[in-house]
Parts: sequence; C-alpha cells; structure tokens
Amino acid sequence: MRLLVVVTGHGGVNCRGMGARVWSDPRVLKILSEDYIIVALYNDDKQKLDEKDYVTDAQSGKVYEDLGRANSYLARTLWGVNAQPNYILLSDEGEQLVPVRGYDLSVDGFIAFLQSGLDAFSAR
Repeated sequence: MRLLVVVTGHGGVNCRGMGARVWSDPRVLKILSEDYIIVALYNDDKQKLDEKDYVTDAQSGKVYEDLGRANSYLARTLWGVNAQPNYILLSDEGEQLVPVRGYDLSVDGFIAFLQSGLDAFSAR
C-alpha cells in the first residue's frame, strides 16, 4: 500500500489549479486510482477538534485546537512543508519514499513523481 498525502486548503487557488489541470489528466487519474490511497490534510479547516484530539507542539507547548492548525503543524514537523499544495508519498509504514513535491502544473512531472514513488516502494 502506498499513500499520497496532499497538504491542501479549501480556499487554495493553486490547489484547485492542480486538480483542474493535473489531477484531471486520465494518466494521473489511472495511477492515483490503481496505486495510491489519498489522504488530504486541509491546513485551513476551521473545524474544532474534540479535546482528546488536540495536538500539542512538543517544543513550545502550544496546543492546536482546530483541524487546520493541527494539520499544518503535522505537515511542518513531519515533512518540513508550510505551504499548499504539497505532495508526500509514503509507504504503508509511513516511510517517505521520495522528496516532497510542491505546486507544479507539469502533468508529465507529476506522473514521474508518482512513478518514482512506486519505484522506491518496489525497491524496498
């Protein structure tokens, strides 16, 4: 199993552009539907979390009480990204397979990125 983690936002113009121009390509859709499970982390989601789901910054002690801020914290600490969109390919064990990919409207480049994740997963 391979995961595609998408760091995104409800209001992100670049995020919508990637969906409209890259993800809509039949070749991309085929790879995504056959080879990846997609997980979206919305950095701008204002939904309040239940207190048991709060995320606390181990360094500063800051508590993140809404989904977007918790997702943003996780993306920063786990993969070093603080913008949207960003794409992270992970193994079923959470191992990052290839470097993070950011906003880029190249369909062929995104296909190469997805394929590199498949290749890295197979080589493990």
